[in-house]
Amino acid sequence: MPLTPEDVSNKRFTPVRLREGYDMGEVDQFLDEVEAELARLTRENDDLRGKLSAAQKGGGATAHSQYVGTLRTHLEGHKINPRTNLIGTAVVRFKVNAAGELLKREIATSSGKKALDDAALASIEKSAPFPKMPEGLSETIELSVPFRFTVR
Repeated sequence: MPLTPEDVSNKRFTPVRLREGYDMGEVDQFLDEVEAELARLTRENDDLRGKLSAAQKGGGATAHSQYVGTLRTHLEGHKINPRTNLIGTAVVRFKVNAAGELLKREIATSSGKKALDDAALASIEKSAPFPKMPEGLSETIELSVPFRFTVR
């Protein structure tokens, strides 16, 4: 059975005469520290068990996948198509915080055409702010998204 804060608090020592001179105030203070630390570790352990349980149920991965899908849909609604006959694909890497704020964006793979790269970056900027992240996801998410430009 694990030791609890109450076990430490209720522990009674048997007086012995072999080693006189211990300061009972010092012993009590030490036991108070042990009790506080044990209580903290118990709370931390309970929190970690809760997170593990949620992760084993797949909630975190599912929420992450759903949010990535939400971002992609949001981007599609804000894509800028340059008025040009150029074709190509630019990959933009961007980072969003939990509030949906755009933290950074950059061309990860250039299309080789400045007009297309600029349109891909402008699409990311136009999409900001992004939808807020659901509870339980990390504080930021970084994605790389391809923008394919074709002539119709």
